[in-house]
Amino acid sequence: MLVFLGSVGMGLVWLAGWLASGRLMVAHLSAFFALYAQNWIRYGNSNIPESLAIPLFAGVNVCLAWLVCVCIRETSGRTKPRTAAVAVTCGLLLGALALTRPPYEFLLVTLPLAASVWMFPDRSRRRKIAAATAWILVGASLVVAPWIVRNYTEEGFVGFTRGYGPEILVERLVLNDMTWRQWAAAFPFWSGGSGRRLATELFGPEAVAYLEYSNSRPGSYVHRARSEVKNMWENVALEDQLGFALGRVWADLPKHLAVSVPLAWRGMRQWGGWDRIPYGGACWLLVIFSFARGTHRNRSALAALAFCPFVILAINALVSTSMPRYSFGLLLPLSVGVALPVAWGIEGAWNRMRAAYRTRTPL
Repeated sequence: MLVFLGSVGMGLVWLAGWLASGRLMVAHLSAFFALYAQNWIRYGNSNIPESLAIPLFAGVNVCLAWLVCVCIRETSGRTKPRTAAVAVTCGLLLGALALTRPPYEFLLVTLPLAASVWMFPDRSRRRKIAAATAWILVGASLVVAPWIVRNYTEEGFVGFTRGYGPEILVERLVLNDMTWRQWAAAFPFWSGGSGRRLATELFGPEAVAYLEYSNSRPGSYVHRARSEVKNMWENVALEDQLGFALGRVWADLPKHLAVSVPLAWRGMRQWGGWDRIPYGGACWLLVIFSFARGTHRNRSALAALAFCPFVILAINALVSTSMPRYSFGLLLPLSVGVALPVAWGIEGAWNRMRAAYRTRTPL
C-alpha cells in the first residue's frame, strides 16, 4: 500500500510538470528531481501520517493548478462540467487531507479567501472562480461533514478533533523566550549541515544549545517545552487549555511573530527535500528564475502549486515547532520550478549545437 501511495505521489509530480509547461521534458524532469530528493520516499515508506498526506496534498495542488491553467482559463461552455468535476475532486482530497492532519483544515478557509482576492483583478472570470470555489467546498463538505456531526453527537463539540493542539502550541510558545542572539543563531543553525558549526562559531555554544532538538539536554527548548506542557496539564483544566495557550500568544504577539520567521526557515531547512544536494538552497533561486523568466502558464501553475504548501508552512511556524517534515508539500512546486529552467537550458544548448552543425564549414 505504501508503494502504491508513493507511486501516486510521483505520478502527480509528473502531471504537475506537464500542467506547468505542456511539455513532456519538464514533466519527466519534475518527477526525476522529486525522486532524487528522496524525502517523499523516506516519508512514504514509514508509518506516519505523511505517507497518506503526500498523495492527498499533491492531488489537491495538482487539481488547483489544473483549475487555474486549464479549466478556469478556458472560455468554452463545454468546460463547465469538467471544471465542476476537477473542483469536487479537489474538495474531496482536501477534506480527506484535513482529517489526516489538523493544520490542513485551515486551507478550507484560506482557499476561499484567496479566490476572493483573485476575483478583483480577474473580473471577467469571477463567475468561474466563484463556481470552482463553491464546488471545492462542496466536495470537502462531503468528507468532513459526517465527521463533524459524529463529533457533535458523540463528543459534544463542533470541529475535527480536540487532539493535542494546546500541547503543541505550548511547546511552540517556549521558543518565544529565546534571546535575540539565539534568534539570529537560529537561521544558520536550522539550515543544517555546516550551518550548525557556523552558528556555534558566531554565537557560541550556549546560544545554539537552546536550539537543539534534544529532550535529554536541560538547556534545550525541547526539555523546557516538556516541563511547560506538564505544568499546563497539572494546573489548567482540559476545557481551558486552548484559551490558556491563545492568551499567552496574544500577550506576546510581536515576539511570537518575530520568532515565527526563523521557524518558517526551519520548515524549509531541507530545501523541500533537497538536503542531499550541495548548496541545495540554489534550487529556490531557480524557482524564482522560473517565475521571472516563465510564461503566464508557468507562473500561474507554480503559484497554484506553491500556495497551499506555503500556507501550511506559515501555519506550522505560528502554532508548532515547524519540523521540516511538516513542509513536505514544498517539494512539488520546488521540483517543477527547478525542472523548468533545466529544460530551458537543455533545449537552448541543443538548439545551439544544431545551429553550429548546420553552419559548419565543410572540409
